[in-house]
Amino acid sequence: MSNLKQYTPSIDGMRSVAVLSVILNHFNEKILPSGFLGVDVFFVISGFVITASLVGRKEKKGIDFFWGFYKRRIKRLLPALLFYFFISGLLICMINPNPQSHLLTGLYSLIGFANVELYFNAVNYWGEDAKLNPFTHTWSLGVEEQFYLVFPLMLWLLTKGRYTRNSLNKVKWLLIVAIIFSLTLFLIFSTDYPSATYFLIPFRFWEIGIGCTLFLFIHQSHHKIFKRIQHVPLLPMLLTLVCIFFIPKEHLIISVTLTGIITSLIILKLKCIEYYSQPYEGILSWKITQYIGKISYSLYLWHWIAIVLAKWTVGISIITTPILIAFIVLFSTFSYHMIEKPMRHLQWNKSVNIRLFIVTCVSFITFSIGLQISYKNNTNPLYIGSNNPTNTKSYQLNVNSLPCVNHSKPYKNIRTVGNSHANHILPMLKIVASKCGLNVLHEQHPNYIVIPSGNHIHHSKIEQVVSELDEGDILVLSSRNHFLYVNPYLKSTGDIWFDRSEIKSKKGFGLKMWLEELDLILKLTKLKNINVVLFLPSIEFDQPVANYRKMCQNTWLQTEPAGCRPKVSKSYLNDRFPEEFYTEIKKRAGLNPLFHLFDPEPVLCHRSQSHCSRVINGVVAFVDTNHLSSDGAKLLTEPFTSLLVQKGILDSKN
Repeated sequence: MSNLKQYTPSIDGMRSVAVLSVILNHFNEKILPSGFLGVDVFFVISGFVITASLVGRKEKKGIDFFWGFYKRRIKRLLPALLFYFFISGLLICMINPNPQSHLLTGLYSLIGFANVELYFNAVNYWGEDAKLNPFTHTWSLGVEEQFYLVFPLMLWLLTKGRYTRNSLNKVKWLLIVAIIFSLTLFLIFSTDYPSATYFLIPFRFWEIGIGCTLFLFIHQSHHKIFKRIQHVPLLPMLLTLVCIFFIPKEHLIISVTLTGIITSLIILKLKCIEYYSQPYEGILSWKITQYIGKISYSLYLWHWIAIVLAKWTVGISIITTPILIAFIVLFSTFSYHMIEKPMRHLQWNKSVNIRLFIVTCVSFITFSIGLQISYKNNTNPLYIGSNNPTNTKSYQLNVNSLPCVNHSKPYKNIRTVGNSHANHILPMLKIVASKCGLNVLHEQHPNYIVIPSGNHIHHSKIEQVVSELDEGDILVLSSRNHFLYVNPYLKSTGDIWFDRSEIKSKKGFGLKMWLEELDLILKLTKLKNINVVLFLPSIEFDQPVANYRKMCQNTWLQTEPAGCRPKVSKSYLNDRFPEEFYTEIKKRAGLNPLFHLFDPEPVLCHRSQSHCSRVINGVVAFVDTNHLSSDGAKLLTEPFTSLLVQKGILDSKN
């Protein structure tokens, strides 16, 4: 590669395209629906640049190779990230009454594991909680750092610092195998496990690996490769990449794959232009574009806190956008020129090594202290807002009005089975249990037992559940019955519509299987004289629902945003499930005196209105599109207890 330079200014131009697309998408995803794929562009560029840097090193000892690489990575990323963490952590504490989970993400970002923390906390990248966390975007740093725990080791083991054609061939072909494996995992699991394929390194390895492999191909065979691409114009490639950013995010598999391929081709073309000393005066060669690329890391860090602060406070509008842009430019340029660039270009003498050691120690000490604060301290003395949403109140339940007698031991068991819809009624069940002398049994995610389910996924556990109950106990069935929906239904985060019609048609899932499981439950429980209570479908919304505690407090300058007080028409609710479903369960309830139906809709939706609301008499009854809040669950307490008393399951105090 004698005619090729290690640093190519136009690749900084590519970084500017990547970071600007991400920023534009985060400001308004309707303008650039897949602009977040700029991160994927960064991955490919990173793989290419880092491999060029490693192969260009002359260390002869493994310890020098690894120490040199990792100290460059630390001084390149950590100082600016630490500065961002401290400032953003302080700001989020001032506006979020409960910032612990956000701070925890930030702390994990300092050691390169924010992506893992976000995944295991079931954070949806496009969901509301992710958009309110000032450290969500650091997931990508985690992916990169985890890749660079593996790749330098692989490179050294196969080359021992001697970058011959044969040794680099071994690296190249091992990378190709790993890329194929990682890409296959991504393609297979993207639909069913979107969070895993978005956040975790096994599904992202291929993107950074493509950049690494591209460099190795150019390093070994640039004459042949450049000859083939020499006369291919660059502009159509760039336009293709921009067009990909406009693809709706529902087609993520296609757009991510295309982004990796097109980015590789653009880098290849830029190196070809450099090799042949061809004139290039396109957008990637402009000084402003290349400058944006140079500060892209700082821009990537600071744009997100600006957007998060706006979502928490003043909102994003025509008026606030110029202020937010000024904030981003100010902090990004300060971070780049005063922290990132000086630390990056310090000479590595002994004193600097000591500074690096101190910075690393401070990071881990901060991490340890932060963990303790996050888990043990539930107060936030820095918060300057109000803890009470406007025009809402907590539901005040008079437990003495419940029409049941509090039995002495032994208690009856009230056992729930189902998914999250079994857990969101627990606040109500625990009150009933405490007042009426019951013992509540239930599972937590991910150990839910969903029966009946409509796909027989837990069919084998029906006998186990019934065997754990005794005569007089109560089995509560409460699920969001995914395979009973006639029409698509909205995910709890409000960003995805699920349509199960195809899988129902292919595999026979649905009402028939659901009724088979219900009949088995009723048969087994009848033999043991166990009462079964089936919760009928509850209220759910056909539009996104904002986090009321976080977004709808109205304590700052913005008016109440959309999604704080959504409504849903009764006609939408009535059309969700087939009429046969209601006919069949009512028939069984009429024939089996131990089978009872509880309908939450009359409590959560006023009979005289054509719509159902999220806020009921000042009480916020739902936390998202379909889950009850604690107050919402408590609204059901009296009618549910009355049903149990009316059916003779619990004794009346009258």
